[in-house]
Amino acid sequence: MLSKILTIIIFLITMNTFASKLEEKDLKGEFSNRELTFSTGMALINFNESTGDLVGPNAKAPESGSVSVVAGLIDYKFKSSGKYHYSVGATFPMMGSSQGSYFDGHFSVEYHFGQMNSEQGIEDYLVEVKLKPKFRYYIGTEVGIAYITYSTISTKKNDTTFNLGILGGITYDVTKNWAMRFQTTALRTTGVITSGIAIKGTLGAIFFLGK
Repeated sequence: MLSKILTIIIFLITMNTFASKLEEKDLKGEFSNRELTFSTGMALINFNESTGDLVGPNAKAPESGSVSVVAGLIDYKFKSSGKYHYSVGATFPMMGSSQGSYFDGHFSVEYHFGQMNSEQGIEDYLVEVKLKPKFRYYIGTEVGIAYITYSTISTKKNDTTFNLGILGGITYDVTKNWAMRFQTTALRTTGVITSGIAIKGTLGAIFFLGK
């Protein structure tokens, strides 16, 4: 299990390095306010094994099932360019479950709707005006690596999966310092011994970190 978690940590470090490179290449002054999001909700993973446990007379048929966990999610938005927002994050179990557990590290790109989807400012020698929408709506895509443990009739197993899917959400600015966010994500999971679908639904708070 430790090696699987280390794989996710390495993935997050790689994504953070990629984020730093994008930030360095931003020559147009489009780098907007960074955001840190803490959310909680549910993660449901449906899986199907591709092969059974054994071969020969003791062979067992591939099994299927689902894992449902109360999950926490941390996201860090490091860049905005027009209507596109880029972030890295992680999902982790907040409570133990007899069904199993789920961890992931991910990179996501969001497309925000509307003419004004992030803070805009107008400044001259005497006056500075900043405009920011209360509601923001977005869709996007997410790619990442996950580690799942699950129980079958006979034993407990684990797998590492590659995840790719879509997401959508809405945010509401409560004050100039933080906002609320609801997001749902649907992912196709492909692992060494399993494949399936993962659904995440979370509600949380966004904290604006400034430029």
